Amino acid sequence: VQGRYHPEKDRQSLARRSLRKSVTLRLGQTVAADESPNPLDFSSSETRDVLEEMFEERFGGDALDAFEDEMKKARKEGKAADAGFYAKELFARLLTAEPVPDEQLVELAQARAQAVMAEMGGARGLPPERLGTLEPAALEASEPITVALSMEARE
Repeated sequence: VQGRYHPEKDRQSLARRSLRKSVTLRLGQTVAADESPNPLDFSSSETRDVLEEMFEERFGGDALDAFEDEMKKARKEGKAADAGFYAKELFARLLTAEPVPDEQLVELAQARAQAVMAEMGGARGLPPERLGTLEPAALEASEPITVALSMEARE
């Protein structure tokens, strides 16, 4: 079983999860290491405040001021109709700078391979000694996210 990862799509998903977790923790909520955080309430003033704080830490006060000016202009033009628009835009900008090391992509591919192995080797499945994994691999941009299976004959 070869676990694979999509460099762009998986990196974006991991970044989104990481950022949501950071915001959730700053909001004083707990998230178990192996769990995904709950969706964020972008209409909440507390969420907005945490996102502003994180934005200023990452990009600086001048960047936050410029962002606020941009959002004022968007409101005047009628583009910011929904209550959470400002916070959603902050989140989107922070997402572009959220670091996801390549090691996390490899770990994701390995976890995918292990999940397939667990299914194939379950209570009525193949014996563990007949299953194995290959090194994780990156997919091409046009490929769907899959796990590769191959078979070898052993003597």
